[in-house]
Amino acid sequence: MSGLNRDVVCSVSTSALACEIVLSTGAVGIVDSLTASAYESRGIETIQLYKFPLRPVSLLQSKLRPASDFAQVFVRALAAQAARFDVGSVEPAKARQ
Repeated sequence: MSGLNRDVVCSVSTSALACEIVLSTGAVGIVDSLTASAYESRGIETIQLYKFPLRPVSLLQSKLRPASDFAQVFVRALAAQAARFDVGSVEPAKARQ
């Protein structure tokens, strides 16, 4: 990406908000690929950044409600894919102190 000038104009708390800003202003944003894919039908063009550093992602689950049957199947499938691609484990994170 040499030759690309960048000025950070804003930092937002969610990828969806970044996508909304891009849609309404014509700006450029960097978001996770899942959110980017969800916005493609609304007019967002995505460019995959392959040399971007990998970053852990988190799966959110309520402590107050048991996971639905669908969610349990999804987590098992996610764990199987993580094992297949050797990208780490899918296990609960320890609570922050």
